[in-house]
Amino acid sequence: MKITRIIVLIALCTSALNAQEKDVSQNLKLKKILTDLKAENNPKNFVKALKDYELLKKQALEVKNKALVEIKEETVSIDEELLDVEVKIEESIEKATITNQDKEEETQKELDCVVNIEEAMYYLNLDKNNEKSLSKAVEYLTPCVESGNATAQLLMARLYAIKKTEEDYIKAFQLLKKSAKQGNVSAMTDLGVLYKYGKGCKLNYNKAIKWFKKAAEKRNNKAAYSLGYMYLKGFGTVKQDYVKAINWFEKSDYPMAKYWLGVCYYYGYGIDKNVVKANEFLKTNFDRTKEVSQSSEIVNVEEIKQALEKEETSTLAKVTKKQLNGVWEGDLLFFDWSATHIENKIPFKITAKYDAGSDVLHVTTTIADKEQNVDFIKLDNSLYFNDVTVELPHISFSKNIPSVLEHQLLSSDVSIKQLNSETYLTGSLETYVNAWKESGVPIRFVLKKKRGLENSEEELSEEALAALSKQEDSFIKLYPNPFEKDLIVSYSLEEPTNTKVTITNINGLQERVIKPYTSQEVGSYQYYVEGRNLPKGVYVVTILSGEERNTRIIIKK
Repeated sequence: MKITRIIVLIALCTSALNAQEKDVSQNLKLKKILTDLKAENNPKNFVKALKDYELLKKQALEVKNKALVEIKEETVSIDEELLDVEVKIEESIEKATITNQDKEEETQKELDCVVNIEEAMYYLNLDKNNEKSLSKAVEYLTPCVESGNATAQLLMARLYAIKKTEEDYIKAFQLLKKSAKQGNVSAMTDLGVLYKYGKGCKLNYNKAIKWFKKAAEKRNNKAAYSLGYMYLKGFGTVKQDYVKAINWFEKSDYPMAKYWLGVCYYYGYGIDKNVVKANEFLKTNFDRTKEVSQSSEIVNVEEIKQALEKEETSTLAKVTKKQLNGVWEGDLLFFDWSATHIENKIPFKITAKYDAGSDVLHVTTTIADKEQNVDFIKLDNSLYFNDVTVELPHISFSKNIPSVLEHQLLSSDVSIKQLNSETYLTGSLETYVNAWKESGVPIRFVLKKKRGLENSEEELSEEALAALSKQEDSFIKLYPNPFEKDLIVSYSLEEPTNTKVTITNINGLQERVIKPYTSQEVGSYQYYVEGRNLPKGVYVVTILSGEERNTRIIIKK
């Protein structure tokens, strides 16, 4: 109720009373005048005074009645407002009571969930692999998951994820998304991991980075490390960048972040080389007076460099099986993740025997004195290896990280080059480390064709090897390789042209058009391929760019 309405009411009452008092006063005065005139015995004056009296009496009565009507109307209006206020007060009290009850119930649920989560953790800590323990944990977590508790959603998602089935990954993804949107930092990190590997969702590196960044900004150490790791190795469509990797590693106390930070200091990747700091992070004891990497002692390095610049030619045309025939010996080169520095090299030998009658090329490889026959498919200047695994050295600065890893050989580009009357076979090996579920480091090979008489024992320098092995980056970039359900096809155009993108099984019978033949402007392009329903086997990704045909082989696991 407004205070002004009360003031108006008081004013109206006062006006009415004043009018009434004025009416009484005037009435008395007029009566006195009439009495006096009557006493004068003058009829004319008496009649006039009588008329004036009646008129004044009528006016006073009208004022009084009007005031009473206004008072009545205002009283009704005020009563209505009072009733409205009373209703609103009752409603507010009722809502406040309900809200308090809801808050009490919510608080009780939260308290119950704290207890339930503690109980669930007790059973999980007993034995995560015990079905009975897992069942009890799920029993305690379920009501809290249903009530929307973010921590319970996170724990339940992790229980789904350890089952490692697609259906359970989907359930885990849905719960992690709910938990992450409520601000649970660990859920944000786990969600990034699922996007990174395409588990329970479509493979999406941009969303993986988005959720890793959200968690890292809230000081989650694993998220900051995960961001650094993606930039360190340049997975998929993420551009390799040591500087960005170091930036995120420095923000993390995660043990592996410190490890990779030490590796970067040791080699001088993205930062000035500092063996002292490398020792600090790696817990090692390298001699800081020694060079981290020493080139082999080579004769005529300048001559080789000049020869590479002036005489090197590569067979841009298709490399034939007949050209591959012979014994090729040289080195397998292990590069850093930017593919610019040779970190290690081991002897590598290929023995290829071509049967012209059957048009079959039989290949045997020798790596670290281990010989094995290699089954492969050749397409243009690419080789696809069928179920070939080899053990390759891995530089490790920790006893907890193996120095030898099993690599699955996936494919290789090959090229034949001429240098100083020598024929070289060069190529890039694409590998996959099953234990880590990720691509191996960039690996290249430089092999010289063996002749009957050797005219030189000269060894090529690492600089010369790197120059010889260097090939243009593949026009088509595929990730992951091999793939299970999701595949990303990426390429860049330096000039506007018409393009078409397809994926076909190796025998060419089933073709799927990823992008129809249309014009595209200069820029980088990425396409998502849903490969869930593709049968396991070998596939060829083809991109027609103008009149040029580019192909890459990939395997569906």
